Amino acid sequence: MQKSHHCGTSSDVLLPTEGILMCGRLHRSGDFRPAGVQADLPGLTGGIVGRVDAKGRQFEIELLGCKLQEVVDFAESGALDALLKKHGAARVSEILSGDECHYETMSRVPRRSVASTRCIDSEELGAHIVRADVLILTATATEREAVLSFIHPWPSSDYILQGSLGSRSYYLGRLGDYPVALTSSVMGSGGRQGSTITALKAIEDVNALAVVLIGIAFGMDRAKQRLGDVIVAESIFPYELQRVGESCSIHRGVEMPCGIVLSNRFRERSRGWKVDGGTRPVRVQQGLMLSGEKLVDNRQFRDELRHDFPTALGGEMEGAGAYASAAEAKVEMILVKAICDWADGHKNDRAHPFAAYTAASLVSHVLSQRDVLDGIVSTSTPSGSMGAGAVAPQCEGIGTKWETLRRLTAELYETGPRERNVWQRAGGDLSRVEVYVDGRTAWDTAVRMLEKGGGGTNIERIVAAMLEDYPENESLRLLFRSLKQAT
Repeated sequence: MQKSHHCGTSSDVLLPTEGILMCGRLHRSGDFRPAGVQADLPGLTGGIVGRVDAKGRQFEIELLGCKLQEVVDFAESGALDALLKKHGAARVSEILSGDECHYETMSRVPRRSVASTRCIDSEELGAHIVRADVLILTATATEREAVLSFIHPWPSSDYILQGSLGSRSYYLGRLGDYPVALTSSVMGSGGRQGSTITALKAIEDVNALAVVLIGIAFGMDRAKQRLGDVIVAESIFPYELQRVGESCSIHRGVEMPCGIVLSNRFRERSRGWKVDGGTRPVRVQQGLMLSGEKLVDNRQFRDELRHDFPTALGGEMEGAGAYASAAEAKVEMILVKAICDWADGHKNDRAHPFAAYTAASLVSHVLSQRDVLDGIVSTSTPSGSMGAGAVAPQCEGIGTKWETLRRLTAELYETGPRERNVWQRAGGDLSRVEVYVDGRTAWDTAVRMLEKGGGGTNIERIVAAMLEDYPENESLRLLFRSLKQAT
């Protein structure tokens, strides 16, 4: 349990009033006129100019005796840039107070062509959705649109598919190398459309190997973080659960870890990912994320959270509910959110699109590597299969049952699951089998469905049907015997 020292009401926190450093870029090094800056800048900011330095195409201006937030407001409104442009500067890139960055220019979100969407009915959606390997969750329109900008058409389709199951709406497509289902909750974990219930029901609908919550969050440390930096939640702490006493409060939440395989994949496979953050490349941090129902915009409250959880990288509103639902369903999950503000009483939406973009971009980069989900055990329990979380039985000398099935189906039925009617003879649903792809790809998709309990049949029936065609195949016989021993 964590002890909290905050009780009572919040009060205004004074901001620094001097020692502000503005950094920026020049159009051309020879055009900058420091004397004009020294003459005009005090009239806008109310302070005095301590020094003006220029080197190459960079400049630094020190301001004394002015209020930090007022200077930041002038920068965000464009007034600072307008004044400095008259004296040969291009723009203000950063405003620093000590080690902390209080303003920075944001890179433009790259324009991406979004694939066309085709609406389908619930029956068709249900037939497709079982093939999704990853469930993607978002909570705001900005987050959803950022993810959609990275999604490609659904396999064997020219469109992103859109439809509904019950009260939930889904988009189906490919993110990176994997078929995904995207759905959204409202902000927060609670309520009938919050992340807790949305995640739990969506996990039942999709039966995916992994769940990824993508979006935006507030940062904790202006000195070590910048807007757009991505936080991958190694664990979530629900800070709302407290015992509130007369003199102090005690946090009673339990820290919830992310999926062990996803944790490893994002730590190792984020290498090589690059996004320009305007003043420097965007960074990825992996660690503790706080989660609560409050939309935090109060510096004192944020600092109290930082005091109680000194290792926390940021905070948001949906992670606690989604992590709890994933744990209940025994499915791997991870939260990936980028910093959009600092929860310090000066919230605005300026960085929201860029932060949502960087989070979605990182997830797309990781999922673009075909083997990143290898090692995640399906939690589905179709007839004759293992229980949730169990390890697949080994077939002597030929790997796991799923690896063996993939190899044998591709070798023995080169044109795909329709060859010799093997899929139909095993009780499989032919409408769910890929038609316009090569045999190996069709089998890869079909076996993925079986792993998640879809396709209308199971591995035991498929292997039995294959043995009817190839009774002397020793690998098939070993696989069949291994499956019988497991049941």
